[in-house]
Amino acid sequence: MKKLIFFLFLVSNFNALAQDISTRLKKAVDSFQGDDQLQQALFSLYVIDAADGTVIFDRNSLVGLAPASTQKIITSATAYEILGKDFRYQTLFLTDKNRGKGAMAVIGSGDPTLGSWRFSQTTDTSVFRRLRAALQNRNFIPDGPIRIPDTAFGRVHLPTGYIFEDIGNYYGSGHNQLNWNENQYDLNFASGSPGTPTTILSTKPALSGVQLINHVKAGSEGSGDNAYLYFVPGKNEIIAEGTVPPHKAFFTISGAVPDPAQTFSAELRKQLASLKSNTRSVPENINASDTLFTHYSPPLDSIVYWFL
Repeated sequence: MKKLIFFLFLVSNFNALAQDISTRLKKAVDSFQGDDQLQQALFSLYVIDAADGTVIFDRNSLVGLAPASTQKIITSATAYEILGKDFRYQTLFLTDKNRGKGAMAVIGSGDPTLGSWRFSQTTDTSVFRRLRAALQNRNFIPDGPIRIPDTAFGRVHLPTGYIFEDIGNYYGSGHNQLNWNENQYDLNFASGSPGTPTTILSTKPALSGVQLINHVKAGSEGSGDNAYLYFVPGKNEIIAEGTVPPHKAFFTISGAVPDPAQTFSAELRKQLASLKSNTRSVPENINASDTLFTHYSPPLDSIVYWFL
């Protein structure tokens, strides 16, 4: 009898807790929806008990909305389920003697962290330092073609449905077999008086084989960053439109790299140039596809931390 009473107490206590959560959610959502900034907005919220599927709260759950960054939760959970929290991406640097004595291939696996500033072992400085050390250890001069395949995920690297205003900016970058610096670049401007044309100072990293067309002007005082970048996938032009704050000697906006493999290849060649005077010729016993260096990403749980 005591066990039955205790069980009924737990059930009633849980129901009271669920009702309390539901009441508090309703109060919070009503307050949120009453904000003046949301007068023309639409949102939805659907909360269930993961243990038994009981609906705790529902507001507009059947209304079709663009999920935006909330979809990251599903992506992350799926990655954990399929790959596991300790999974690491690999980027292989191989000899490619079938294309020439000093040729090299770089085989990516979709690593989103290669060249990223977020981890000490993934920065461009760290990756290139360890690559140079590995090449020197093998006495290998990569002075021929560099092959970087980029078809493992198909030839279209942007999801269908991306709006044109997004795909040229850093938050709309695609995902490639080889990604570099989070497929992002910084575009640096100098601006003068309101209404006057700006000057492009530089990009970081340098964009190889890309033409920048600048239509950005200096905005009014206090206008902030209202500049946007546009490109058509497969083309070599980036068009900058809009305004940036006036009277700035150095103002930065960020864009999506049109061809990460090409940008990485150009930076890689600069790094390899320093090896030529210090490294002997290619040993004859190196095979057509020997592994010279393998870069490993941080584990998946560390990547997901930044992803979310």
